[in-house]
Amino acid sequence: MPLIAFSKDNLAGEVIARQLIERHQFDPQPEIVTPDTRYAFRNWKNKEGLQLIEIQTTHLFSDYLKDYPLFNDSDLLIFASTHRSAAVKPCVTTHLVGNWGEEAKLGGTPRELGFASAHALKCAYEFLSQPENAVEHFPPFMEATHHGPTRLNAPILFMEVGSSENEWKEEKPAVKVAEGILHVCKHWKESKGKVALGFGGMHYAPKFSKLELEEYAFSHIASKHVAPSMTKEMVEHAMAKTIEKVEIGIIEKKSLKSEDRHHVIQALEQANLPYLLV
Repeated sequence: MPLIAFSKDNLAGEVIARQLIERHQFDPQPEIVTPDTRYAFRNWKNKEGLQLIEIQTTHLFSDYLKDYPLFNDSDLLIFASTHRSAAVKPCVTTHLVGNWGEEAKLGGTPRELGFASAHALKCAYEFLSQPENAVEHFPPFMEATHHGPTRLNAPILFMEVGSSENEWKEEKPAVKVAEGILHVCKHWKESKGKVALGFGGMHYAPKFSKLELEEYAFSHIASKHVAPSMTKEMVEHAMAKTIEKVEIGIIEKKSLKSEDRHHVIQALEQANLPYLLV
């Protein structure tokens, strides 16, 4: 069964959690104390047994949760969270986790991706993109893979409200993201699509987002900024960290310099993964 989590003091996460508790009958449960007594997690459950967990630490830096079966035994872990951007534009977003490169400033481990479900990401983005689920002035985005945590055994999906405190505290987008989280928990295994890895494009991946609403289901996406350091090993790692079988690599050709495009193609060929240029 999926597990929903949010961080204490993460404003959007707390507002989304409040919608789940107040609007969707998540009832308080006794605190869950870890066997080592280091942590006591506040938690809530609904009638279907779906659990909502509050963690006391920043979720991006929560690889320590791998030590506790509660977080590893779920078949999908969804974090309700804030989204930050330099543009500070209102939006709702969803993405997978991991670090394609040598930096891990926002949690996780360098050159390590988290476990991922392409079907869960597709289910989330399709929900947020449906006209009946639209929130005025809050366009939906599917982002490239970024930040931590990366060490948990459960596939991780982030669903977020962006991009500043003004938006994080708003109820309307939080209501819709809460509904989206419940939709994913119920329907993610029904999602269909040819499972793909994405290479190129900007962080918000508009070309891949369009394809996501058509025949493909994207797992990890590497923006154009990490293309120069792409290797056979990272392609194989992305395939291994996807719980579904990866069928193809999709390259956004116009976003990549010719040498970077060749570099990605070489890595895909060495990993024996078919590819398509779009």
